[in-house]
Amino acid sequence: MKKIVALGAAAALVGGLFAAEPASNPSVVEFTGNASVEWGVDLDAGQTGFKNSEDASFKMKLFDTGDKSTSGDGVWAELKIKVEEDDGVGPNGVSKGAFKGKNAVVDTAKLHFGDFYIGIRSGDTTTGTYKFDGAIRSADNDNAKWLSDVGPDGYTQGIVAGYGNNNFGIDVDFRSNPDGDNRYTSDYAIAAEAKLKDSNELVEGLFVDLGGSVNISKERWESVELADVANEAVKKSKYTFDLTEYGAPATATATVNKYNKIGYSFNAGYKLKIDDKNWLKPAVGLTGTYETAAGEWAYGGAKGDVSGTANSNKLVAGVMFGWGSADGNAGVYYLDGGPAEKACPGVSVVAKIPLAEKMAYSASMAGFSMSGSGTSYDKVKVLFTPAFCTKGELIEGLSVAAYSEMAILNGEEKSEGTDNKTTYAGAKDKNDTFALALAAGVKYDIKADDITVTPQVGIRFANTAYVDNEINGYDPLSKNKVFDGLGKQKKADSGERAALDVNADGFFNLKAGVNVSGLINNTSFYGVYESANLLNKTDYSVYKASYDAEKDAKFYNVKLGTFNVGCKISF
Repeated sequence: MKKIVALGAAAALVGGLFAAEPASNPSVVEFTGNASVEWGVDLDAGQTGFKNSEDASFKMKLFDTGDKSTSGDGVWAELKIKVEEDDGVGPNGVSKGAFKGKNAVVDTAKLHFGDFYIGIRSGDTTTGTYKFDGAIRSADNDNAKWLSDVGPDGYTQGIVAGYGNNNFGIDVDFRSNPDGDNRYTSDYAIAAEAKLKDSNELVEGLFVDLGGSVNISKERWESVELADVANEAVKKSKYTFDLTEYGAPATATATVNKYNKIGYSFNAGYKLKIDDKNWLKPAVGLTGTYETAAGEWAYGGAKGDVSGTANSNKLVAGVMFGWGSADGNAGVYYLDGGPAEKACPGVSVVAKIPLAEKMAYSASMAGFSMSGSGTSYDKVKVLFTPAFCTKGELIEGLSVAAYSEMAILNGEEKSEGTDNKTTYAGAKDKNDTFALALAAGVKYDIKADDITVTPQVGIRFANTAYVDNEINGYDPLSKNKVFDGLGKQKKADSGERAALDVNADGFFNLKAGVNVSGLINNTSFYGVYESANLLNKTDYSVYKASYDAEKDAKFYNVKLGTFNVGCKISF
């Protein structure tokens, strides 16, 4: 029987590998270029000038994309190799001219036993990632990844056993953690994830994911000064191990013998199809960790036991009402390009709630014992991110997009008790605990024969609580710099200009322009006004003497911004 299975697998493998290969097909797949001239005025400095820019590039492919794979039924071996495109760039990343590259990658390598399988590719023993659909983000990129992997990291070498059909799926990873080139570490972890697929025949559109992982490694140890244990432990986990706060001598040494991290996750959602165009999708996700550490500590020749635990959770929920699918960016000022690469027509809101992290410690030796527990709170109590997008679906030619972040912050800095600590990673200003930022834009294509006139306007606003508490980058979308470059408001200088460090009016940007195309083939004419921070009331001119001594320093107010007009020829 073993010989039959082996021969069948080998036959399927050989037969699949010698199927038709990706064909050679040399061709230029992209040839683009543009040149523009722009004249503008810096309204704050009262200065004017020209700017020329040009760019030309091509990309060429040598092979068509494609894949080859084995096939079979019952007991068989699956190997699938794909030929994928890369970005085709020239030396040092310059894309003036480049061959569009191809990469051959192993996509699948499995042994099948009916609906069961064993995968033999390297992987990652973690679980918990989930991407939420949204109007200004989508499941197509990491702008949607609100929940990330939890559990032990670095366990990449091993196998995965699984079962799957149209309704259910389960995967169980068993992997080891190599130490550089040394794979013989006896350091293992296991992870499992069970799924009710959205393609199921029970409740179509409903999906549920349950996952968990834990390292089951050999004992690990690290000897450090007790005062530094917290820093060393944080590098491995969120678990902190600082007993000096309870009176332990800073010169004592601690040895962490065992460390285990359990990760767990739950994701669920339901996509309700209302009609051929409209749909509604609520979703919720929870990730958490439970960590334990145990070892011994020593001081003055005496030794004792030390241990601790930590538990942390994160909850995210969202709902999306859509009337289309993600396709291209929002295309309006402040929400075009990278920050909104896969906007989806609709309205949505996602809310993140960082749940409190609970910790407990204990240590003892002859003549000395101590214990403590505490709860650590995140700076943000809850973060809401409503968004809206339409790209001509509601009114032809009209594009509107808006995205906002609203955070309720913890206002307390720290509260301590003798046996029970409660720490708040609080707002910088205890009385300013509501952070708000908004980006919105609108444009409208007005067509007359071959001519298209497109006026558009965009705004951005952020209050000082948002900036001071560094909420920018706190969620996946603002990590893509939606609210970067809001403008000057404060100075970090010391001395006589330190007084400029106070301005509570927030940040406001305005961008307005018009583009005209079709008057001449492949040519557009445009004008655009872009402000700096219009709420900036700081008068820099009174410090002209100080700024004159500094290279490139501005002694005028930075507020009104710039206005530019230009012409662009492109194909």
